[in-house]
Amino acid sequence: MNEIVFTIKLQIEGATVKAVDLQTVDEEGGRVEDLGPFERRVLGSADADHRPYMEQYIEAVTRRGARRLPPATGNRPYINFMPPEGRLEKRVSALAPSGRLAVFVDPTHASKFDHAEVVLNTGVPAYVKVYLKSEAAVRDGVALTRVALDER
Repeated sequence: MNEIVFTIKLQIEGATVKAVDLQTVDEEGGRVEDLGPFERRVLGSADADHRPYMEQYIEAVTRRGARRLPPATGNRPYINFMPPEGRLEKRVSALAPSGRLAVFVDPTHASKFDHAEVVLNTGVPAYVKVYLKSEAAVRDGVALTRVALDER
């Protein structure tokens, strides 16, 4: 189970309470960074039925070292997931508000997962998509993302 750690500084003048440091700590004791405004915007525009599964995915792949970044150009509403610093700087996945997860792995991996589908680009298999609509779909999405992380 995850543990939420609060560090609070009390200022007695006027009875102000100020949160100085707020973080989530995962089972292994590593820090899972708070969601930034960009991630909150994407999740805020997500369908309420998909949001919990999207949050599970974000937490799981962040815990495994994936970095979250907004799209480099434009104002597209999705979250890019990149490998940890020092690895090949190539996107491993992208999550849209619809719960559609694109995982950039060899499309042949899709056949190993019930919730994965191959995406074609001009008739050629390009990558794998998973719609995060259940815990089983999240497990498939996380497993595929681990494959992508291992390849980088």
